[in-house]
Amino acid sequence: MGIIRNGILGGFKNKVGNIVGSSWRTLDVIKAYPKKSSKPPTQAQQDQQAKFKLVTDAITPLASVIDVGFKAYSSVQTPRNAAFTANFQTAVTGVSSNFSFDYEKLQFSKGSLENARDAQITTVTGSKIKYSWADVFNDAKERPTDLVTLVVYCPSLDKWVKLQNAAPRSAKTFTLQMPAGMMGNPVMCYISFVSTTTKNLASGTLYIGTLTAI
Repeated sequence: MGIIRNGILGGFKNKVGNIVGSSWRTLDVIKAYPKKSSKPPTQAQQDQQAKFKLVTDAITPLASVIDVGFKAYSSVQTPRNAAFTANFQTAVTGVSSNFSFDYEKLQFSKGSLENARDAQITTVTGSKIKYSWADVFNDAKERPTDLVTLVVYCPSLDKWVKLQNAAPRSAKTFTLQMPAGMMGNPVMCYISFVSTTTKNLASGTLYIGTLTAI
């Protein structure tokens, strides 16, 4: 039985006939009751499922970073759903039955805050990576107190290193300690910023490059 919560023009909850009413965040949602199909999935459906899995597998390890980097989108959808959509649209490459995820186009943060300028990475003995960037403040939103997020991905091991709020923008550098097990393996390096003065304001994700930890 469906329950009308706010009069005849309001949303309703539970099932009525073949539709289901529910509330999600600030929205009243009505959708058709799903029907099971005995037909095998078409190639297009299989392709879509393959793409969904690629994106889900890629961004799931970054959930805690995404929750901050995509927080500005949380009024209508969850940050993780917003990140899924962004990566699905830009990072999936290939053709039917042979799709892949382009990690150079990975997005774990999205917004209008200025990202790092002249960002560079260098290796430091002892399995460390030194990040450096400029701090020329020519954007009204940019502040010395913006906090940097550093992310490193090792494709051969499928392992991540994530450090949020590592340093303020004004520091212009931070040396990230890598796990010893990553030494000798190529790693992909990313950077983003989040504001400490404006609520839910983040930068986009910047892929800086790939190097080998020594």
